[in-house]
Amino acid sequence: MILKNKGVYSLIDIAVIYHECLLINIDPKELFYSVARESTPNVKKLLTNFIERSDEDKSMEAFCLTKVVNEEGSIEIECEIW
Repeated sequence: MILKNKGVYSLIDIAVIYHECLLINIDPKELFYSVARESTPNVKKLLTNFIERSDEDKSMEAFCLTKVVNEEGSIEIECEIW
């Protein structure tokens, strides 16, 4: 689930990507900083500001996210407010 509006990604999208990284054992901090180095200043700021939040402020609960098992048996992350 990625919400895109005129090329701008929402903070919820970033949170979903962060938690998907955790699900598949990718270090989100390393990934976000790597992508930030190659990004525009606005995207760099978005990614670094997110990854530098406290764990509580990056939590699934903070973004109303839940883990759901899909029809194929894989785990997906969904936003409860959509």
